[in-house]
Amino acid sequence: MRLLEGFVTAPACRPYGARNARREFVQRQHRPAASRGGAQGRPRSQRARTAFLAPVHAQLKDGKHGEADQPLVKEDARARLNLRAMAETDFKKVGGVGAPNAIDSQGGMNVRDAVKYDLPDAVYDAEAAVEVLPCLQEAGPSQTVIVGGGPAGCAAAIMLARRGWENIHIWERLQSPPSPDAAEWGNPDRSYNIGIGGRGQVSLLKLGCWNAVKKYCVGVYGRMDWSPENSGGAGVVTEASGRRYPTMVIPRDRLQSVLLREIANHYNKQITVSFETECTSASFKSGAALLKSSRPEVPDVDAQFVVAADGIRSRLVQEASRVSDGRLGVTTLPENEKRSVVYKTINLELQPGWRGDLNYSARSGESLEGAVTLEALPCLDGGLVAVILFSPGDARLTTDLNTADDTRALFQSLFPQFTPLIPEAEYAKFAAKSPSGLPRFTYASPDLHLAGDQGATVCVGDAIHTVKPYFGLGVNSAFEDIITLHHSLDHGAQGGDSLQHFALGAEEYSKRRGKEAKALVEMSRQFDGDFLEFVLPLILDGIFSKIAPSIFAPNAIRMLQNEQYLFTQVQGRKRQDRALQISILVSISVALVALGKHTIDFLTATNASILP
Repeated sequence: MRLLEGFVTAPACRPYGARNARREFVQRQHRPAASRGGAQGRPRSQRARTAFLAPVHAQLKDGKHGEADQPLVKEDARARLNLRAMAETDFKKVGGVGAPNAIDSQGGMNVRDAVKYDLPDAVYDAEAAVEVLPCLQEAGPSQTVIVGGGPAGCAAAIMLARRGWENIHIWERLQSPPSPDAAEWGNPDRSYNIGIGGRGQVSLLKLGCWNAVKKYCVGVYGRMDWSPENSGGAGVVTEASGRRYPTMVIPRDRLQSVLLREIANHYNKQITVSFETECTSASFKSGAALLKSSRPEVPDVDAQFVVAADGIRSRLVQEASRVSDGRLGVTTLPENEKRSVVYKTINLELQPGWRGDLNYSARSGESLEGAVTLEALPCLDGGLVAVILFSPGDARLTTDLNTADDTRALFQSLFPQFTPLIPEAEYAKFAAKSPSGLPRFTYASPDLHLAGDQGATVCVGDAIHTVKPYFGLGVNSAFEDIITLHHSLDHGAQGGDSLQHFALGAEEYSKRRGKEAKALVEMSRQFDGDFLEFVLPLILDGIFSKIAPSIFAPNAIRMLQNEQYLFTQVQGRKRQDRALQISILVSISVALVALGKHTIDFLTATNASILP
C-alpha cells in the first residue's frame, strides 16, 4: 500500500529531476499541440493543477468560507491533487518511458505494473480528475433524519452537510463501532470484508472522504484460482488489468467507523448521531414524516426530509409503500433453488510465498449445483478472511461437522492447498459456527421516494437494491445513490421554494436512479443462474469480444464494475450483444447445414456419374 500511495502522491511533491524532464519531453511529443505547455513553458500537469485549484483559491480569497470551513476547502484541494491511481489516459502514450509490459491489448493498465514503473505526471490529466462536491450554503429543511448509520447513511449525511444543511440526525440501530485505529480490527471476525471499486472510489472522492478511507484499505491487484480438478496443485494467477481503479478491501464496519470520524471531525455542528436507536414507526403527511424513536432520550422528530438507509427489509420503505398508491413497491425476484447457498467464514494466516494482494478462489465439485466454494480477501492488518459457500443441505458442513478434527479433515479433502494457512484454533471455531444466509434479490420500483408540499422521503442503498455480495456491487452502488441524490437536489433547487425543491429533487432522484436499481438487481440475478444463464453468456462474451472488440463489449461482470457505465447501459448493451451473437451463431449453423447438404448432394451426384 505504501507503494501505491506513493504513486498517487509523488508527482505533486517529487523533485523535477532529469528523469522527469525526459519523461516530460516524451509526453509532449505525444500530445496535441493545443494541449502542450504554453509560452511560459509550464508543463501541462502544472497548468492542470492550477485550473483545478483556481476555484478553491477564489473561495479562500473571497472569504466565502469561515475559519472553521477552511480545513474542508483545503481537503478539497488535496483531493483534487491526489487525483486517482489509474487516470483516464491512453497509457500507450507513455509506453516508451519503460512500461511496455504494463499495457494490455485494449490499452488498459496492470495496476501492479503502474506502481512498479512509477508512471509520470501525464497520467494525472485534468480531464480525468474527479471533482469534489462543493461546500454550499443551501438553506436546508428544519429537520432531516437519516434512518440507518451504515456506510450509505453516513455518506448521505456528509453529502447533505456539504450542501450546507443543518439539524441532520442519524439514527443507527447498532452500537458505535470501534475507532478505525483500534486493535480490534486485527481480528477479521469483527466484520466482513467488502471491496470498494471504481464506482465507490469515485463517489467517495466526490464526497472528499476517499483519502481518509484509503489508508485503512488493502489493494487487490488480481486473483488466484484453483479449478476443481486441480485443488492440490498450483493456482493460476490473473493480474488485474484494464481498470482505472484497483479494488480496495476494507471491513464494512471499519468503513463505517472512518466515515463516522469524518463526521465528528468536520461536520459535528451539522450532524448528530444516535446509536442503538431504531425507528419504530413512521407516519407520512404531505411528504413530511413523523418518526418515532426506540429510545426515550432520543425525541421523536417531525422531519421535512428523510433518507431511508436502513438496509434490507427497510421499515421506512414498508411504511412508505402503504401510502404510495403502489408507486413505491418492493419486488423480490425468484430464487434459483439449485444455486441456493449459505456460508461460514474462517480466518487464514498468510505464509511465505502467498501474496497479500490477491483474491483467492477455489471450488470443489464438478457442477455449480452442490459445489463448495472458497473466496478469500486480504486484510490490512495481515491475514485473509475466507468465506465458504455451500448448499444448505450439505451434511459435510452442517450435521457432520462437530469437532476441530472434522473441520481439519473437511479442508484436507476439499481445499488441501489452504490447510497450511489455517491456525489451529480456527478449526474448532469453524465447526461451532452456524451457517449464515445471503440476501434475496430485491428492488424498489418504480419510485424511490415519497414527496408532498411539506417535504420528502428518499430511499438509498440496500433499501432499494439488494444483491448477493458476489461482485462487490452493493456498497459501491449505494455510494452512487448518494451522488445521484446530490445532483437531483441541484435539479430540484431550480424551481420553487425550499420545501418544493426537496420534493422536486426527490422526484428527479427516482427518475435517475429507479431504473438503475432495477437493472442492477436483474443482471445480478442472472449471475446466480445455471450454465445457460451465467456461464454460457460469459463464454460467448469472452470469445466475441476478443474476435471483434470494436463490435462486442466485455462480459457483463466487467462492465457492471466499470464506473463509466450506467447499469441500464450495461443491460441494454448486453441485450444487443446477445441478439447479435445469437444471429451470428444461427447464421453459421444454417450455413454449415447448407454446406453439408450441398456436399452430400455433390458426392451423391459424383458417385452416380461414376457408377455404370
